[in-house]
Amino acid sequence: MHTRKVTRIGHRAEIATIQSFCLRPARYTSQLLIALMKPLIRLFFRSLRAVLGPFMLMFETLSRQKPVQRTPDSQAKVDQACRSLVLYHFKTCPFCIKVRKEMHRLALSIDKRDAQHDAKNKADLVVGSGDDKVPCLKITDANGQVLWLKDSSAIISYMNERFGVPT
Repeated sequence: MHTRKVTRIGHRAEIATIQSFCLRPARYTSQLLIALMKPLIRLFFRSLRAVLGPFMLMFETLSRQKPVQRTPDSQAKVDQACRSLVLYHFKTCPFCIKVRKEMHRLALSIDKRDAQHDAKNKADLVVGSGDDKVPCLKITDANGQVLWLKDSSAIISYMNERFGVPT
């Protein structure tokens, strides 16, 4: 910062003006850089998702475990219980992939809603859970009360506790 040192008291206003003028360019330069960098960063991550997305989905399909085998009656009960569950997810989110793989392993037919490309699903997620973070499991009990689980580990624990098959 370059300022003139003035010894007379009457020039304090001039010194303050010079100091604030010297600070402005740095602040405006950083704001300009941030404004220019945001779209570039978004473009970078969108491109990265576009390139890696198909590989992630292929890995999800190829690395699935074999689903558990239940009797037809017990599978029908599980399917009935799954009607009260909805998973809000993004297709290529690693945490969502982890939850979907566990759903497949447990042979759960939970309704999946894409909150990334469907504006209505995203709006429902934000209104219900208060946030747009995924994966998010909406659980509706018999009384109509709704509970939202937002963490992939919590969702997997819930599914294993409720639908897990004893080994």
